[in-house]
Amino acid sequence: MNASIFTMHWENIDPMVPYYQKRVFDHFQLPIFQHKIDGIDHGEWMDWVLQRNEDLETVVFFDIDCIPIDASKTMDSITKAMGGTLIGNEQASNHLDASRLFAAPSFLCVNRRLWKMMGKPSCKAHYDGDVAQMLTDTWLYRKAPVQFIPVTSFEVPKWNLPNRPQSYGIGTTYGDANYHLFEVRENENIERFITKAKEVLGAI
Repeated sequence: MNASIFTMHWENIDPMVPYYQKRVFDHFQLPIFQHKIDGIDHGEWMDWVLQRNEDLETVVFFDIDCIPIDASKTMDSITKAMGGTLIGNEQASNHLDASRLFAAPSFLCVNRRLWKMMGKPSCKAHYDGDVAQMLTDTWLYRKAPVQFIPVTSFEVPKWNLPNRPQSYGIGTTYGDANYHLFEVRENENIERFITKAKEVLGAI
């Protein structure tokens, strides 16, 4: 399978977070490239990864505070992306426009062939959408397949989805496939992420 998994974090992330993320990926035997690049915009980094990895058919993104909890479901998503489907966790830009879903970069699989055919749409945030909103909008506009991985559960309600108030938040599980902490820069959330990672590893 011609795909690779990438994640990125900045200096302000506690080192235990990428450490435990890597342990979970190693546990599932899923290779991951963890980039530590301070001062780069998240969407700019995603564009850079998509541009420079010309040998890859599909690029898979994880946020630094997101981990797989079911390897087979993760691989199923990657396989769908190989066929052209843009697939990622459902999210809405609550601070800009909560009326539209987008496939979030917390877990996002992008087919590079279609991305190039569509004019290489940027992943950068813009005036009415967060990171990867414009990418998702382009896929939808071109009537290419998009799959939003639904929320299974969450630990602390915080944000809305279209017509679904307070439907995801801190510690959200998507499709029983991956777990996204959100706001890992906040110290009180770091232990929550580590606890979940240890749970996946069978350490607790």
